Amino acid sequence: MNAEQEMEAWQHWREACALSLISEGEKTQLTTVISQRFRSMLRKVNLHGRGQLSAPPESDCAHLFETYCAMHQRRDGKKYKHWLLTRGRRDLDTVQSGVMLLIRNVVREWIRHTYPQTAAVSLQQVVGKGSRPVTIEQLLPDTAGESRTKEQTAWMDAQVQYWLGALDPLKQAVLKLRAKGIVFSAPGVKAQVGYGKTALHQCHREWIQMLAEEVRERFPGISAEEGSSLVLDLMDELGHKKLLHSFAEKSSTSAFGEVEVNDDAK
Repeated sequence: MNAEQEMEAWQHWREACALSLISEGEKTQLTTVISQRFRSMLRKVNLHGRGQLSAPPESDCAHLFETYCAMHQRRDGKKYKHWLLTRGRRDLDTVQSGVMLLIRNVVREWIRHTYPQTAAVSLQQVVGKGSRPVTIEQLLPDTAGESRTKEQTAWMDAQVQYWLGALDPLKQAVLKLRAKGIVFSAPGVKAQVGYGKTALHQCHREWIQMLAEEVRERFPGISAEEGSSLVLDLMDELGHKKLLHSFAEKSSTSAFGEVEVNDDAK
């Protein structure tokens, strides 16, 4: 399924109101996209919070996502399905970034209901160093952080275009692993991308810190939650575009559909 077909699948999902009411191929594709975003976000919680939370099956991830969209609405009154398909440029990249924003809230709610004791500790784990550290919960922002200002959207678009033309092999490896939801210390990573966990972790940390500093300088007064969300969304967008580029070069199958997530990777 290519980008155009995936966009049509999201439109069909919006019209049908349920994954179970669209074609099997479209249902499989969207379920895969949703579950991979879910697992990727959960890995961030496990990585930074040193947790051992296991993701539910793909079908459950999709059900949780659909339930959230049906049961919640934005503060401006828009239903999430309508918001997801009518925001910004109304293209697949915009839809994918919207899905990622929603998945953060879905994962946060799921953790609080499924692992209440763990959530009370891990979501408050401080991430990073410096004068403005953030917690895991701040990396999973609520709906208040879902709307970008025009200036923030323009900055993010410009950053995506810049970095896509300035990625060295190490940064490409970081993006590839992030997009696939594979932790840097997973077995076989060095054989797969050519770099070990130390180099990958250092590159990722320094890159995130550099982007965070730029966000603070570019948008004075931005909250830690909004700044973290902006940086993480930029990294996710870059990873998604790299996978789409790989898909266009190598096969007629969606790159995300080819990703196998290893839940046992530590």
